[in-house]
Amino acid sequence: MSPENTAFQFSSDYILACPLDQLSPGARETKRFEAIQSLGLLGQVTLPCFDEALQIVSQVLRFPLGQVTLLVHEQAWVKAAVGLSILNFSHPLARQQPLPRQDTLASLVADSQAPVYSPNLATDPLFCPSVFHQYLGIQAYIGVPLITHSGQCIGCLEVLDLVPHPFLGHELALMSVTARWCMAEIERVALPNTLVTNASPSPVTEKTEFLAPLKLQLLYQLIQQTQPALTAVIGMSRVLANEVFGQLNTKQQEYLEIINHSGKTIHTLMAEILSLEAPVTASSHRQISLVDVGMLAQQVIAYLTAIAQQKQQSLQLSLASAQRVWPLDKHGIRQAFHYLMLSMLDTAEPNGEVHIHIWGDQPTLNATLWLTHPEIGAGLPHIHLPLTDAITIPVIPPIRREVNDPSRLSPEQALTIAQLKSFLAQDETLPDALSPHLLGLILGCYFLEEHGGHLFIEGDSQTGYKYLLQIPVMESSETSDP
Repeated sequence: MSPENTAFQFSSDYILACPLDQLSPGARETKRFEAIQSLGLLGQVTLPCFDEALQIVSQVLRFPLGQVTLLVHEQAWVKAAVGLSILNFSHPLARQQPLPRQDTLASLVADSQAPVYSPNLATDPLFCPSVFHQYLGIQAYIGVPLITHSGQCIGCLEVLDLVPHPFLGHELALMSVTARWCMAEIERVALPNTLVTNASPSPVTEKTEFLAPLKLQLLYQLIQQTQPALTAVIGMSRVLANEVFGQLNTKQQEYLEIINHSGKTIHTLMAEILSLEAPVTASSHRQISLVDVGMLAQQVIAYLTAIAQQKQQSLQLSLASAQRVWPLDKHGIRQAFHYLMLSMLDTAEPNGEVHIHIWGDQPTLNATLWLTHPEIGAGLPHIHLPLTDAITIPVIPPIRREVNDPSRLSPEQALTIAQLKSFLAQDETLPDALSPHLLGLILGCYFLEEHGGHLFIEGDSQTGYKYLLQIPVMESSETSDP
């Protein structure tokens, strides 16, 4: 008889069945225990999906009693139950946890690894002597196995009734589907922990240390190779949109605009990935040259415009410095501007404007970053402020733009990479993949510190809070480099 047909036979067929896995009973129990342990179900652990599965089958099939039972060696642990309060509590079996395995019907399900059921235990010679029937008054029973993706039966999903319960044929199908869903949900939840537990740390060898930077270089090279093709797509979409090869209808114009805009956004993101190569491969000493800071900031804004437009935001630059050219590390300052502005773009609301205001005179260049919104007002996005509370850095009062007084700013008041690192290590609520605004803040702070600068938070609750960048100038004998 095929498995499909035996699934709907009476209980006697199941009890006589046995799994053909060529394992001894002891080996089978060991594998069952290991499967339960790997899913984190030992002890008093309970999972909502057990309760949900029981609620579904007991309500749909109109069984007043139900339980999820896991078999651990000679014990049966009830992990979830419904309606058991109506049982005969004068018998110890109704109050005991864990239950002796030999007194449960779940052992029959686990031994056969197939559904077991009886519409009337009193008339079934194989179920009638059971403790469940003789002492607890159970008259009808359905049990289906809980089987992992690797084929290990860890227990069963059971429904019971105190009166005979005729079956219509769909009960086993619903129970089996519910049991499979329940196991899939449990394994989905347990999988990340299992991977972490089973992952054996591989020793860092000379070969792995040698290959790691090569893989990064290969990644950067592959991204570089995709840029010409992407540039061609952007260019051809613009040519077609200009109707060089014929007139287009409105819908075609819209499609080409989407292609062109999406292509520019991807190009910007790929260029951003390539820019990350610099701090890894560049030498540790700073490359100082004479830099037009206003033009440098305009380049960053032009670079981020596609991302800002996609988020329905804008970028604004203002200058209030009599000195146009400064001796700086061009790459480092550009990256500091870039990532701090990107961090604010990620958290700004639509229709917001990210402002960068550059000001100051020798010996210190200053830049202020903040957000304005027609409805929310001015200041840092709200998501940035809890970070300052967690790190407990002081907020400096608003600084008068027309009076540059860097002596009033102490490095102890600045937000540092060390503080951010400590914050990430202590906050267990943060996901493994950090949000773009937090990554941007970390990278911006890194490039600023590499230049010897500092990042402050200034303002108050009335005027709003802002990021203040303090950038020391360097000595350079090089020519101007915009």
